[in-house]
Amino acid sequence: MSSIDEIKASPAFAAIQPLIPDDSTPGAPIQSVVESLTSPLTPTSTPSEISTYLQTLWTGFLLHVVDSTNLREDKHIPLSALLLAIQDTSAPKGIKYPDDSQQFIWSTLPDLSIYIRDWYNFSPSSAENTAPVKGIRWTTEEWIGFNGFLAVLSRETYKKYPPPLSAHTTTNTESQEIKSKRQAGDYFLYAIWALRELEVASEKIAQVHPADIAAAAMWLFEANEVIYQLCKDGKTYDGNVARGGEGYKDKGWKGFTVDRWSIWQNVLQSYATIVEENGEFGEAAEVAVYLAMQAVAAMERDS
Repeated sequence: MSSIDEIKASPAFAAIQPLIPDDSTPGAPIQSVVESLTSPLTPTSTPSEISTYLQTLWTGFLLHVVDSTNLREDKHIPLSALLLAIQDTSAPKGIKYPDDSQQFIWSTLPDLSIYIRDWYNFSPSSAENTAPVKGIRWTTEEWIGFNGFLAVLSRETYKKYPPPLSAHTTTNTESQEIKSKRQAGDYFLYAIWALRELEVASEKIAQVHPADIAAAAMWLFEANEVIYQLCKDGKTYDGNVARGGEGYKDKGWKGFTVDRWSIWQNVLQSYATIVEENGEFGEAAEVAVYLAMQAVAAMERDS
C-alpha cells in the first residue's frame, strides 16, 4: 500500500492539480490533463506496470477529491468532467489488460470502481488500519464531500449518457459502448447505501452519526432530479444490495421507489427538531441540519 506522500509525489497527482480552480485561478484545460494522465500507458507497458499505474492514478485522483471537498460543487464538476473526458480517450492498440489478453480501453475507467469501493467502505467510524491509503483519516467534511463528488459524477454521467427508453436500443456496438460508459460513472447504488442510513425507526434517527445524515443529504442536494427520476422509474438492482434499512427490512425493496423518496424527505424534514430535542448542538450536527434543510428544499422542487 502506498502512502499519501508517495502518491502526492507522483506525476499523475501533479497533472490533476491544475484542473482544480481556486478563488483566483481558473482550472486548466481538461484535454491537456487527460493527455498527461493517459499517455504513460503504451503497448510496451507490462501488466504489472499497468496495474501499478492505475493504482497510482486513481488513488491520486481520489486524494484530490477529498482535498477539494469543502462542499463546493465547482471543484467536483471539473473532476467529474475529467473522468468523462478520459472515457472518450482511445488507448493505443496493443495495450492489454493485466488480467487477460483483451485490448485495454479507457471508456470503462478500468479499476476505478475498485478504489472507490475501498474508499467508500472506509467511513469516519472505521478503524485506521482499514484505511485505503496509509495516513489517511476521514474527517466529517471529507466524508460528506466524497459522497457529494460521487453524486455529481453520477448526475453528470446520467446527463451525458441517459438510459435508453427501450432495451432494444442497446443492441448495436455504439450503444454497447455508451452503456459501458454510463455504467462506469454510475454510482447511484452508493446513493441507496448512503440514504439507507435514514431508513431506521423514528426513535433511532438521533443515534445515526451526523456525518451519515449529512452524506445522505448531499446525494439528495446534488442529484435530486436524477434520484427522483430513478424513483419514478423504479430502478432496481440484482440481489439484495439495495435492500431497505434497519427499520424497513420487510419492504422487499430492490432499488429506488417513490415510497423511499417520501421516507427520506420526511426524515430530513424532521431532523432539525430531532437534533434540538436530543441536545445535539455540535459542529457535525449543525452541518447535518444545514444540509438536510438544503436537501429538503431541493426535493420539494421535484416531488
